[in-house]
Amino acid sequence: MNCPIAKRAASAADHPALHNDDCVVSYRELNERVTYFQACLTSKGLKPGDRVGLLGYGTVDYIASL
Repeated sequence: MNCPIAKRAASAADHPALHNDDCVVSYRELNERVTYFQACLTSKGLKPGDRVGLLGYGTVDYIASL
């Protein structure tokens, strides 16, 4: 559990992590999205250290993909 988001999700899972207009995302939800993106990229053959370009806006999913 190296990721700061995962560490925070373990200690404060239901606390708000992000607020975006009418959407509030908990640390648990954010960690789930981060894990999902990691699994998607890994399934495509990417590994730590590889570079990926991102195009997006300040949405929750964009933040989670960082």
